[in-house]
Amino acid sequence: MTKDLKPVTPASHAASNGHDDPTAVDASPGSLAQHANMTSDRTRRRLTGIGLGVPVLMTLISKPAFGAQCLSNMMSGNLSDPNRGNCSKGWSPVGWVNPRGMIGSYTTLDAWAKAGYEYGVLESGGNATQAADYKGGSLFSLTGFTAPVGNLPKKTMRNVFLNYPGSIQFHLLAAWLNAKLGETDINYNYILTPTQVTGLASGALSIPPGYTNLQAFLESTYRA
Repeated sequence: MTKDLKPVTPASHAASNGHDDPTAVDASPGSLAQHANMTSDRTRRRLTGIGLGVPVLMTLISKPAFGAQCLSNMMSGNLSDPNRGNCSKGWSPVGWVNPRGMIGSYTTLDAWAKAGYEYGVLESGGNATQAADYKGGSLFSLTGFTAPVGNLPKKTMRNVFLNYPGSIQFHLLAAWLNAKLGETDINYNYILTPTQVTGLASGALSIPPGYTNLQAFLESTYRA
């Protein structure tokens, strides 16, 4: 169902400081390209506040069925409250990329580790509150996404947040991290499981009724 996405022009800040390669990947036009342009002014302001040098916008091991149940409820048309039952909303891309924020009861960096990934390492003399002052970290290719969505070779997850704001990868990565955290924390009951996130990305699963596109649905699963 999905086509590859032409990423947003990467930030010059990351390139000039020797961080992850922000070179845009080749992408063919398709329905997902429209998603990259759909982002709010609020996200733009919040991205700026955590040091993104870009000129554009920004469960459970024991009970995995809870995430499936929530998506199932949505598919049946029960859209009144995504926080129903044993499911709850997760954190947005802005939350996951903020190195000094909180994800539930965890610091951002600890949440990444709990989800099974590394945010990155603060560079010598860097500002710990600025996402662009970190280097390295887990690669986007370690997610469960396949091409075309997963076609970002050698990009770190943090780099995707920094240099592809508003893209479908930007939103799917937040959903993926929320879902992975939900696998390891009994109290973090995200609406989607990792399998459901990858199914939505590949088109194997349809988005619930009432949403115009995948990005709109994923945004509805965030707390803020």
